[in-house]
Amino acid sequence: MNLYLCRDCGFVQIDCVVDPETIYRDYLFVTTSSLPLQKHFESYAKDIVMRLSGRADPLVVDLGSNEGTLLREVSKLGLRVLGVEPAIEIAEKANRDGVPTLPEFFDKKIVEYVKQTHGLADAVTVNNLFANVDDLHSFVANVKDILKPGGLFIVESSYLGDMIENMVFDFIYHEHLSYLSVKPLKKFFEQQEMSLIDVLRVDTKGGSLRYYARNLSTDNSTTLKVDEWLKLENKKELYEITRYDQYAEKILKGKSDLNGFLSNYQKESVIGYGASATSTTLIYHYDLSNKLDCLVDDNPAKVSTFSPGLNIPVRETKEIYRAGVEVVVILAWRYAKEIIQKHSRFNGVFVIPLPELVIHQES
Repeated sequence: MNLYLCRDCGFVQIDCVVDPETIYRDYLFVTTSSLPLQKHFESYAKDIVMRLSGRADPLVVDLGSNEGTLLREVSKLGLRVLGVEPAIEIAEKANRDGVPTLPEFFDKKIVEYVKQTHGLADAVTVNNLFANVDDLHSFVANVKDILKPGGLFIVESSYLGDMIENMVFDFIYHEHLSYLSVKPLKKFFEQQEMSLIDVLRVDTKGGSLRYYARNLSTDNSTTLKVDEWLKLENKKELYEITRYDQYAEKILKGKSDLNGFLSNYQKESVIGYGASATSTTLIYHYDLSNKLDCLVDDNPAKVSTFSPGLNIPVRETKEIYRAGVEVVVILAWRYAKEIIQKHSRFNGVFVIPLPELVIHQES
């Protein structure tokens, strides 16, 4: 898998596309398994409500809505909501929990159905999904078709600049086709006759941005924030190839540091915490297959499964208290603080591999 930079517009993407039917129909990740995400969506919902103030009985449509964590918070604040989620079991659970959700991919057929049954949307949100879409032109055309005049299109996604700055290279995997940033996204929206009107920094996924866009016919204004982000990207040389050469060197140093530390321990005494796609990237790129006895994960749906390709078994988190376990490598390193607090009685060593190697042992 290779990461490519367009030297013309600055767009960054990988070089392979997996059929979304293969990935998302039996998806396992649920937002409710992450406490930080739940708290994040509470704040996010308030932001949406504030930006839609003055609109009569507004409708918010969330694409890739998962279990409906965001929409549940929006609904609590009095707005109508509708989710679109292709993972069938997750969509069914959302419906059982009171969040109306269509178990389908977002396409022209769904647009027409929503328009007939719910009317046009005041806001369409896409959280950590926009970068996963292959045909973004058709996707945005469908979003425009479902929005009311002056309606908001809100995209939240991990930010390319933070991915480099914070060493979030494990986010580069098959689901994430695009690695978004302000300059190419502003240009893309203009091509779709939309205007990028605001950008907000958020702290999820190792550093993310929330982009707000409207149809050019209703709003061609740009806040000062957008211009500031463009200047910042230029200052940090985000679209220069040398930036990526330096990034690769830092990744290789991290690999060397971690493997050097783990060489002091037998495989049977080392466990990896986190069984996600990011974990798979980290395990492969850091060559950890012969260093980890097993993986553990807080998501019950992942227990008794195996990691892709390497077939490392996934077990319950209580496995870290098994006799002989000395090291827990926190592959889900973004949640290291919460994991260490939750397992403070573990008397071994916690290893946080990114953004730089940290060895943590309770005194």
